This record gives sequence, C-alpha cells and structure tokens, in this order.
Amino acid sequence: MTSVTVRVLTERDYVRMPWLNGGGMATEFVKTAVPASRRGPDEDFLWRLSDADIDRSGPFSNYPGIDRHFMLFEGNGVVFDFGGNGGERLDENFRFLSFDGGWKTHCELIDGPVRAFNLQVTRRHAASKFQVIEAGDAATEREFPAMDAKGASTRLVFILEGEAAVTVDREAMALPTRATLVVEQGPDAPMALTLSGKNFRAVLVDIFERQA
Repeated sequence: MTSVTVRVLTERDYVRMPWLNGGGMATEFVKTAVPASRRGPDEDFLWRLSDADIDRSGPFSNYPGIDRHFMLFEGNGVVFDFGGNGGERLDENFRFLSFDGGWKTHCELIDGPVRAFNLQVTRRHAASKFQVIEAGDAATEREFPAMDAKGASTRLVFILEGEAAVTVDREAMALPTRATLVVEQGPDAPMALTLSGKNFRAVLVDIFERQA
C-alpha cells in the first residue's frame, strides 16, 4: 500500500522573504522541489504556496514556465497590466485569477495595500485544481471524496479565516487561521478529506504531477 504523509504547518514553520525582484515581501508556507533528475534551468520548485503583501504599485517578479493563481483576501483590489496579453481588474476578494508567470506583469493598487494568496505551479511538471470553501454561522461539514483527487500527488488545505476541523482517513485535526494541511499521497491511492466548522474560509488545492 502506498504510504501517506500528513503534516500541519503553522506560522512558526513559514519563511518570510523578499520577492524575487525585491519589490515587496512574501511569506512562503510550503513548497516542493522538482526532482533533481527532472529539473530544468530556473525550475526551483514543483509547486509553492505563499502570500504577498503588496503596499505599492509596481512590476511583478518574472516566473517563466510557472502557472500563477492569485487571490486577494485583504484590501480593495488591483489592476493587472499583462502587456501584450491584456489586463484584468481584480477587486473581489476570494476569487482566483490565473495567468502565466512569464508574462511581463504590472500591478496597480486600486485603493491602498492588499494581501494576496499565491499558488505557483511549474507547468512542465505539474497541474493543479483549487477551490475556496466557505462556512457561515451555521455548522457546516463538507466532504471532498478521494475520487476527486484521483491522480493527485498532494492535497493541501490553507485556512484563510477562522478555524476548521479536518479529517483525513479517520484522523481529525484542528486547523487555526493560516494553518496549512499537507497530505502527500500516492496518485493511485487518493485520500478523502472532510472540513467542518463554522465561520471559516479555506482553500483546497490538489496537485497533479506529470510523470513524462
């Protein structure tokens, strides 16, 4: 049977660091490296979860070969200019915007600083699926079956707001705000997840590695 590893990471496990271009600060929650035998130039990670504090308008770091999935969770929004690839206004929190990390990207703040959640995936080696889960005043229980993650090597849960209980293979854990659950599994043996509680908001991410 394929082994499964379950970890819960919190603030003490995270790393505070400058952006690649030095234009701001980010907090890296967790990442996985590309195996050395498959790693190409500038492929520093297979996938990465982080957040970014954006306190002034300016250019984004250049990440060629990376699919970027960007979601605001604090602040009034931004306007992206992707050069020859168009632009996008994002003024709604908890909605993902996906774009090519290699595009020349300028970010203009709409009205003051923002904080954003970032999922970055090296396109040549992996793909991702993600969703935001919300629970209001009433107790909520949401099940995410194993069949939804068939072929996924990793399942991730990040708590944006509030607290939630998560159950993985009958093991229950409490996740506080800004905790990250990391479930490393065999793609042929996916694990079911259950999230429960009230007044919480979380992101569920499934990572699918390309074997070729």
